[in-house]
Amino acid sequence: MLLDQMRRHSRSFIIYIFFGIIIAVFVVNFGPQSAGCGAGTTYAGDIAGGPMTLTDFNYAMSVSGLRGRAVDEAQMAQLKGYVVDQFIVRELLAREAERRGMSIGDKAINDMLVKGRYLALGIPRSLIRGKDDSFDYDLFSRYVRYNWGITVKKFKLQQRREMLAERFKQIIRSATQISEAEVLADFDHKSSRTKLEYVRFAPTEFRDKVVLSQAKVDAFIQAKATEIKKHYESNKTAYTKLPKQVQLRVIKIAFADDVAKPDAKKTVDALQARITGGEAFAKVAAETSEDASKAGGGLLEWRNAKKPGLGEAIKKALATLKDGMVSPVIEDAKHFWLIKLEGHRKGDLTLKQASPEIARQMLRDDEAKKLALATAKTFITRAKAGEKLTTMFSTEDDDKDGAKDDIKKSPLKLRSTAFFPRSAHNLVPGIGISGELMKAAFTLEAGTVADEPFTVGSMIYLLAVKERQSPDLNIWAKRKDDFVEQFQGRKGDMAVRDYAYQLCRQAYENGELRVHASVMAAPTQPGVKPKKRKLPVYTPCKTLNPNALPVGRF
Repeated sequence: MLLDQMRRHSRSFIIYIFFGIIIAVFVVNFGPQSAGCGAGTTYAGDIAGGPMTLTDFNYAMSVSGLRGRAVDEAQMAQLKGYVVDQFIVRELLAREAERRGMSIGDKAINDMLVKGRYLALGIPRSLIRGKDDSFDYDLFSRYVRYNWGITVKKFKLQQRREMLAERFKQIIRSATQISEAEVLADFDHKSSRTKLEYVRFAPTEFRDKVVLSQAKVDAFIQAKATEIKKHYESNKTAYTKLPKQVQLRVIKIAFADDVAKPDAKKTVDALQARITGGEAFAKVAAETSEDASKAGGGLLEWRNAKKPGLGEAIKKALATLKDGMVSPVIEDAKHFWLIKLEGHRKGDLTLKQASPEIARQMLRDDEAKKLALATAKTFITRAKAGEKLTTMFSTEDDDKDGAKDDIKKSPLKLRSTAFFPRSAHNLVPGIGISGELMKAAFTLEAGTVADEPFTVGSMIYLLAVKERQSPDLNIWAKRKDDFVEQFQGRKGDMAVRDYAYQLCRQAYENGELRVHASVMAAPTQPGVKPKKRKLPVYTPCKTLNPNALPVGRF
């Protein structure tokens, strides 16, 4: 009896403790100023003495379209930073408006909503409509609750803040002063058009002309060991589980027809005799071969032993060779060949084994780019001395009419762009994105060749201004008022952007902006472990920097 009572009291005591723990956890996690279960706090941060609640944060994420988006963690962290900056700007501007006695009544908010509009971090958007494109309060209420997780009342509070911020922006815009001279300069800047002539020098087309000595390769391996190792680690699959591969040196002598064939045979027989007599295969290849590999002593890249890609006759001959051996003369439909088997490999390559190949590739790329640059500079020098580009390079007209036999032209082609204006994105038609090249296109005089070649992406360009079109002042006279209004709007937006950035920076430097790291941490997908890497650290106002953003509304 006594034992049963003790057991019952013991169970009750345990239950009391259990519930006490639950209550304590609930208070800690969900009470005022608590950390919460999820974002880590009921408040996402503080803005100049006022709270940014989790409701505010989640609303901003929702109207921005980021909630539920499956993007990389690092990218999500950056996008969150942009959204939070936009919310901070909205609040700071709204408070500036309030300090100046501005207010937004319920009627103004209701009128905007009934018209089917709302503001999302400064961007006007269309609101869901009912039948016959009319305002349906029940539909609107469900939409607000379902899509943004807030009540209509709280949504209207958000809109009040938005409208206050917009009203203050209008004051900034209206205070922005412009002059007709500014607008005319802008018109001239946007209306000037130019047409370029250019020649593209692709470094890949110069790789076969690169001569690499073994001493140079060895020195590169010593000097660039870190870069070579990084390349090896990043491309390890290219050096593992390799089929049998061979490395060859080749000498090729071509013949056009049966009439030329005997002379070609005499030539290749003489070359074979030189090699048999003790001359290095690489030396003979560099002096006499008609293959593109001539510059490198006839050396070819590693290739599959079963499919070397040199024709059936050479494939059969390779089967009889051992490392270091030179083939007899091999004949195919249009060539005579001498082949030397430099070596073979198979399976997994260590870093040491792969280093010579990696070094040759990297060196060849570097040297090919230098050759392309040097070649471009040579043509520029000739152009500056008075030679015409149309006599130095083949043109599109040559393709149509055929070039004159007595004029020796480079196989590199002289091309022309269409007329194009200055671009804020620095996109030059047919060439690519380059601020330096865009500047030159509108700085050089018509008919002038640029003093130096330009590198855009992996390509090198010789550039000349072919023709320039000046602005049409008749258009300016007819549409001056339109241009003034457009320029006023752009300059006003720039003034708002600059003001907002400075306001945000001042608040940040004064310690008035604080955003909890927990809400900025990018969530991972269910069941997927977070990647062990450092995510971008959020710094307030960073995305508002005028030097990093295009002109536009917040």
